[in-house]
Amino acid sequence: MEMKRKTLSFVLILALLLAAVFQVSSRHSAYAKAKYLKYLPQNQFVDMVSKDIDKTLSEVSCSYTTDLFKKVSECEACIKAQSTCPDCCLTSSKTKIACTAAADAKYSCSAAPFSQDTSSEGYCSAYATCISAYSSSADLCSDATSLNCHKQGCGSVEPNGTCDGYLCDENNLSPKTPACSPVSASGLSDCSTYQPYSSITKVCTQTNSNTGECAKYRYQYTVNSSYQSCVDACNTYVNTYRDCRQTVECCKKNACTGGFSANCTLSDCNTRIASTTCANYTASECAALENKVTECLDASGDCRQCFKEIDSDFGYTFVAKSREKIVVIWQIASTPVMEASSDVSERVKTYFYTMVRVVDDVSGDVVHQSFVSQKSFSEAFSVFSATNVTDSELTPGRRYRAKLYYFIPDIDEGLEIEVNTVQMVVIRIRE
Repeated sequence: MEMKRKTLSFVLILALLLAAVFQVSSRHSAYAKAKYLKYLPQNQFVDMVSKDIDKTLSEVSCSYTTDLFKKVSECEACIKAQSTCPDCCLTSSKTKIACTAAADAKYSCSAAPFSQDTSSEGYCSAYATCISAYSSSADLCSDATSLNCHKQGCGSVEPNGTCDGYLCDENNLSPKTPACSPVSASGLSDCSTYQPYSSITKVCTQTNSNTGECAKYRYQYTVNSSYQSCVDACNTYVNTYRDCRQTVECCKKNACTGGFSANCTLSDCNTRIASTTCANYTASECAALENKVTECLDASGDCRQCFKEIDSDFGYTFVAKSREKIVVIWQIASTPVMEASSDVSERVKTYFYTMVRVVDDVSGDVVHQSFVSQKSFSEAFSVFSATNVTDSELTPGRRYRAKLYYFIPDIDEGLEIEVNTVQMVVIRIRE
């Protein structure tokens, strides 16, 4: 896009001068009766250049920062994680999450064999009916009997009819509780596939005393060994699963005051154990790192070497005059390009840095560097900042160019800024 340049109106110039007069008079209000403004600047000029660039700026990889910004970002994330994952959520070494298989093999529980969710694998109506009688917030540490409901899914060996044990009035009866198809991750077999589940023998239970013939028959059920083994294996699995879950829940109950679930957010715990450094960061260490960032961004700091021009064609060129002071105001209309989070606290805490340099247009020497302006990536923003160039930094008659620079620290987050418009307002006052 073509860069636009225009001189501001006399009204704006007058407004700026009146503001300067007001500032001077307010600073010396105690001497207002004895002091007065003896002169106005002899020459004043306000100019503006702007450009629509519609450009996306990305993280800048820079060896001079030596991962400083990554450490700051990591430290702040780790300190934040400590509030929702205190030390009680971790093992004593702070390298593993408490009450998990990584902490101790005894907390490594197998998959639940059946589900009460009709849309899930392993759904079992008998299990769902059984578990519905228990409170959804049952304390499994003190009473894990609700987990025995999984045995309903294993199926029963008793025939479903009018029986005395395994001696029944009917033939070809099914098990009293049919087996369900288990969750595949459990590794259990579907006991309902073992057919027939029993062998049946017709037994005479009453004889005609006159004829000696059998007057009444019943049926003796003998459970097939393959079906019996399948049901036994399922029940043993449920017992092991129940005991393991109880061990885990007792560990969680006693881990933190108020319980593990009330204090420990797993995602933040994973952040803390990502490295031993993260687990042990302190607020003072974060403050020390932030001070290093401030020093790095100072006029003589190494980070200044990481800044890049926003647009090489954008700038303000001028020839210096004697006794002339210059104020450069820079403005940027921009929007961070990153995945929005409804929780502001979850957004990346780092900054988009900008500054202005004034360089000799012939030699390329930098004669002035502004302070660094910073804007957080936590929300949409526009940059508005200014710098004062003194006459001692300029040589009358030489041509200079004010240029706009940016820096986005490389913290491996894919940070980007969409810059729409850049603008410089230059106020030149010669006394």
